[in-house]
Amino acid sequence: GTFSGTRDSECTNCSVGKYNTAAASSSCSSCSSGLYQPREGSESCLACAAGTISSSTGASSCEACKVGTYTASNGSVSCSDCNSGYFQSSSGATGCDACPAGRFASSTGRSVCDVCSSGSYSAAAQSACSKCNAGTWSNESSAACEVCERGRFSSTGAAVCAACSQGTYAAANGSSSCSDCDRCGCKELRGYSSRRAHRPPRAPLTVTSTVAPPPTSPLRSPLHALSGKYEASEGSSSCAACPSGWFASSTGLKECERCESGHYAEAASSSCTKCDGGTWSNSSAASCSKCPSGTYSGTGASVCRPCDAGKRSDAGASSCETCAGGTYSNSSS
Repeated sequence: GTFSGTRDSECTNCSVGKYNTAAASSSCSSCSSGLYQPREGSESCLACAAGTISSSTGASSCEACKVGTYTASNGSVSCSDCNSGYFQSSSGATGCDACPAGRFASSTGRSVCDVCSSGSYSAAAQSACSKCNAGTWSNESSAACEVCERGRFSSTGAAVCAACSQGTYAAANGSSSCSDCDRCGCKELRGYSSRRAHRPPRAPLTVTSTVAPPPTSPLRSPLHALSGKYEASEGSSSCAACPSGWFASSTGLKECERCESGHYAEAASSSCTKCDGGTWSNSSAASCSKCPSGTYSGTGASVCRPCDAGKRSDAGASSCETCAGGTYSNSSS
């Protein structure tokens, strides 16, 4: 760990980054690459730990591998770039991390992974994203593509599934295109119309005193719809019933009409019926509601009216009766 030159009166310690193992030496040796020595007067050098390096001789310290690089061995002279599909965001690393699913690293030495764009996907540790197949779609950062639902379709690399246009359909999940609906000839009978081919029937609507939503807005069609039902679109293969609270009074209609307030209709009706006395309804009603006690209504009522002072009624009354002797009513209620 020491040396002396000619005419020296004493020995001198080897400087940092150097060493000497032999006695009576006239010089010290530099630490080799991959080794270092931070102390003076040393007899040996130390190996740089994994994640650090010394690229030149005579090092007194080791350097940490930069982000995007690593070394797994002690005594390394250089750091290695992370492979494509992998990354390392910290310095002094002994290995690299795989890009998670939905992300990728297209080149080596990456400190971060890129995000797969919408319409593409990737598994973990990938150097590129793959486009979604036709009939599927994805958001960005997706590990897999989702299948388009029935009635929708997509081409390769789609970020969303598009709805089939009127007159076309997609009967199966994962469709890459829509098919033209076959034309039908609905018989001219009361109570039927045509509905788009392969389209699931509309769920029944439960309506009390609230307004029912209208049927899907249809297109014009040369087909003959039956009264009580309507044609949902061109190219239909079956007839759709008007929902409760709606009616179709003649054949060949493309949409149903709304029952007015004070009226009601069951599904597949060709007309609306007036509410009886003592009941009322909003528009698009499937049935009429009883007037509460203290009120009354005539036929076809949209509201119940309060009884005048001095009169009373039970629930569902079509008129109010005068209070009996010994009783009174001093307000409308």
